[in-house]
Amino acid sequence: MKGMLSILFVLSLVLSTSSAHAADSAAGKKLYDTNCSKCHDSSIHTRPDHKIKSFDALDKQLMGCSKGAHVELSDADRANVEQYLNERFYKFK
Repeated sequence: MKGMLSILFVLSLVLSTSSAHAADSAAGKKLYDTNCSKCHDSSIHTRPDHKIKSFDALDKQLMGCSKGAHVELSDADRANVEQYLNERFYKFK
């Protein structure tokens, strides 16, 4: 019984930690509006020939854009922008 309680305690910590670090779409939108829209508008995400076909491709593109624009994004900031873009435009699962 004591072992089961320990497992449940650890599991609850893991679940609470992962939801505490969930990406924030609203924060991502602010970062996008501040940094990304300097170079392009949102139509780049909706054009028929857009190159982003997966979440990994989105991550790679965002890292490249950040580097090209000389914008330092933390992992959390990048996750927030990706969350915003995915919710707004891409709808990857």
